[in-house]
Amino acid sequence: VLHDTAGYEVRDSMVYAFQDAGGTIVDEVLVPFPVMGDPAPLITDIASKDADFFYLFNPGGNGVSFFQAAVEFGLFDQIQMFAAEGSSSEDMLAAYGDPAEGIKSSWNWSFIDDIPENQAFIKEHIDTYSQPPTSYSVQAYDAARIISTMIERLEGDTSDVNAMVDAMAGISFASPRGPFTLDEKTQNPRQNWYLREAVRHTDGQLHQKTLLTLGEVVDPGDDSKG
Repeated sequence: VLHDTAGYEVRDSMVYAFQDAGGTIVDEVLVPFPVMGDPAPLITDIASKDADFFYLFNPGGNGVSFFQAAVEFGLFDQIQMFAAEGSSSEDMLAAYGDPAEGIKSSWNWSFIDDIPENQAFIKEHIDTYSQPPTSYSVQAYDAARIISTMIERLEGDTSDVNAMVDAMAGISFASPRGPFTLDEKTQNPRQNWYLREAVRHTDGQLHQKTLLTLGEVVDPGDDSKG
């Protein structure tokens, strides 16, 4: 995982869920940030672990360099990789190229699924921007919808910040990611999570395809409101 705040948060979430399901963490390898440097020692370290798979969070240019080096060193012939969203998003798949086919990951959105709202969103995005959306596109779209709904609830009066926050509780709509609700108590998203696999789509590009719906999840967040 990346040696920064996001990396630690992703690691902690994965460790909590994996151990809660009965898994055992063998070890962790921290990727230097912001400059990764030579990825060879990291790859050698991962290959030396007696583990069934490794979980990767290394987005951006460093992540592409790491992945390409891992392919060159044959790491994926020795151990299976399971990727966090930052290392398996649509833009990362495009940068990885052919060796990324078959990568498995989990997230709250997949490009290829049977959700009507998602297919309509993808078509409109491509028509408007001449390129397919990423999960970040979906997040921005949903965030804008939440803000719009909140303002409608307040009849345009945004003078009271606390009222704005309270007005977001329970907002619910059919999102490109599936059913979406802001939890009444924590205001964290209540949404489905999916097991995904990178596959070659009819457009010739690698995209994430839903293999399995893992069920509805909401981050417990701050439970102090009772």
